This record gives sequence, C-alpha cells and structure tokens, in this order.
Amino acid sequence: MTASHVIGTADVTNIEAPMTFRAYILCGFAALGGILFGFDSGYVSGILDMPFLIHLYTGIPIPGPDDSAATKADFKLPAWQDSLIISILSAGTFFGALIAGDMADFFGRRTTIIMGSIIYSIGVVLQVASSTLAVMVSGRLIAGLGVGFVSAIIILYMSEIAPRMVRGAIVSGYQFFITVGILLASCVDYATQNRHDSGAYRIPVALQLLWGIILGTGLFFLPESPRFYVKKGNLEKATLVLSSYVAKPSTLNSLSKRSLKFWLITSTKCLRRVSMDGSTRGLPASMVDSVVQVLIYTALFLGLRSR
Repeated sequence: MTASHVIGTADVTNIEAPMTFRAYILCGFAALGGILFGFDSGYVSGILDMPFLIHLYTGIPIPGPDDSAATKADFKLPAWQDSLIISILSAGTFFGALIAGDMADFFGRRTTIIMGSIIYSIGVVLQVASSTLAVMVSGRLIAGLGVGFVSAIIILYMSEIAPRMVRGAIVSGYQFFITVGILLASCVDYATQNRHDSGAYRIPVALQLLWGIILGTGLFFLPESPRFYVKKGNLEKATLVLSSYVAKPSTLNSLSKRSLKFWLITSTKCLRRVSMDGSTRGLPASMVDSVVQVLIYTALFLGLRSR
C-alpha cells in the first residue's frame, strides 16, 4: 500500500465517539435472537415424552394406571423418530448458516436476520399445525434454516454496531439468551406435560412464534450495520448510522475527511480499507472467505454445543 492510501489521525479521541444508551439497547435487543435457538432446542426434548404426542405419532393407546410396567415401558416413540425430530433442526441450521454469510454481504446484516425470522416463523407455523411426523419434521427443518440465518449473522451484526469497549460482553449476551430460551422452554413443557389434548405440544411450539415476531419486527426499527455500508462504498449512510447512536453527533461533523474514514474503519472493524477517493481496497478474496467460514463454523459449533 502506498503512502497516499494510509489513513490515520493523530488525535486518539477521534478513534471512537462516545456512545449513547440507545447503542446498548440496540445490541441488547439484537441479542434476543439467542432465545430463538435456545427455545427451539429446549422444548423438543420435553414434548417427545408427552403421552398425547406419542399416541398421535405411534397410535399406541395411552397406558392407564392399571397397565403393566412392560406396557408403560413400551409406550414411547421409536428411536428413529425421536432422533429424526431432534436432529433435523441441526440440518436446517447447517445449510442456513452456510448461505447466510453471502446473503448478509449482498442484502445486508439486518435484512438477512429479518429474513431468517420470517423463515423461522413459517417453520413454527408448520409445527403448530402438524398432526403427523412428516409435517413436524418439515417444520423443524424450515425453522432450522431460519435459526441458521440468525445464529450466523446476529453475532456479526452485534459486533459491528456495539461500542468497542463492551463489544465482547454484548456479543456474549447472545449465548446468555440461548440459555434463557432453554430455561423458558423447560418451564413451558413442565406446565403443559399433563394435558391430554394437542395443546400439550402445540402450546410450547406456538410460543416460538412470539420470539420470531418480536425479533423480526424489532429489527425493522434498528439500523443497518455501518460496516455493510462501508463495504458498499456508501460512506454517507455509514456516517448517518454511526451518528444515530453516538453521544455527540457534532463530533462527526468536526472530523476531517481523513479522520472520519479512519474512525469508520476502526469503529466497525471493517475487513476493507477505504481509500481517500471513496473507493475500496479489499483484502484478498480468499482471506475474506476464510474469515466468513470461521464465523459460520463457530456459530455451528456453538449451536451443537448448546444441545
């Protein structure tokens, strides 16, 4: 890189402007996406042991109190059905996370997460309406696709809009909300386990729709990642987004063109450097692809570990 492309500033106070409480609220709300994955992972183990669901999928009569121990022991889902229902979500998550990176670079981080919430909600509706194994499995596969979108991109989105000093703590909030989702799912399963109608499993499944609607709707009111705009060469929009959650918007107006670009790059941790004429000088494509792959596989690992 030639000297004409070196971007910097001697004033260290211009590296990152003070953030407002709104910036923390934005990141905290985005972290709620963890509830989608946690609740979806937590409720399924509970409903698979519910007598009504076992009777619905196997046709075996629900044992009475006077039935033998052997009859009660045989009253369960076959192992292949149990495994299929549980694992099919991970299959959808795998493919969702695999394609989410390219979609986030093309459509934007926020738009990709909203799309994931919509796909997730469609899968939940199928699960609620299901009365057969095939529909339940299809619904969980589609829901897993949406979870893959959210899991792979929402951490990236938070890291790009979070204040630098608390970025690690806020991003880890996603994992915290995964555990919250698992806890809530267990509580709902416990409350409905003794029902002898379809509400035994449909109530826990239907509550997933609430988290998808909250996340998808809320993101309509959140800004796009500044880094996405920088990668597209739109510094004006990136500046506007950053100014919406800094404590002193006038700070941006006081920065020189050189300092502004340096501040944008440093604040959002961009992979690309912005040259002085507004064009981009990207890192090698192979390096960018490697970083994306690391993000995807990390998200998949966290998802499998939470199970």
